[in-house]
Amino acid sequence: MSTTGINKSSNWWVSLLKGVILIIFGVWLFQAPNENLIKLSFAFGAVILIGGLLEIGLAFKSRNTHANWDRALTSGILDLLLGVLLMANPNFILFTITLLISIWLLFRGILSIRYAFLLKNDGNANWFWSFIFGVLLILFGGILVWHPGFIGFTLGIWAALAFISLGILRIIYAFKKPSLKTIEI
Repeated sequence: MSTTGINKSSNWWVSLLKGVILIIFGVWLFQAPNENLIKLSFAFGAVILIGGLLEIGLAFKSRNTHANWDRALTSGILDLLLGVLLMANPNFILFTITLLISIWLLFRGILSIRYAFLLKNDGNANWFWSFIFGVLLILFGGILVWHPGFIGFTLGIWAALAFISLGILRIIYAFKKPSLKTIEI
């Protein structure tokens, strides 16, 4: 067993569950993009918090067997903190919400691109999916950073697309990663 990642044989379902939750949330956003930002902030926080808890659980489950478990823990803690912050303060200024979500999307996009190259080096023919979705996440995050005036209706649309993209990527990870010996998070 390698000490450079997390063994996918028993943890694939975490990625699948996170992906399904993100897609459901994204579809919900498409149905009501004009919802007030208090509800959206709370819902964003709930989804990000749940994802963070799942990632923290996975990190602790693999802490004794994998050298890089701390990456999953750090990512999970950041998601958890952002989720709690958004749920506890739903009256955040629109710009602050946009900035936090944009940074999160940019961070996730960079991690996805990094992972794409790890997949490519491992000989996985599907590495390009991780790369494409990473670029999409960076694009969505960048649009929100550079054009915060697009909030309201477009925040709902862009966020829905970003959450659906990230959800699809997580589901791809769930079904493609079991063929890999390990996974870097």
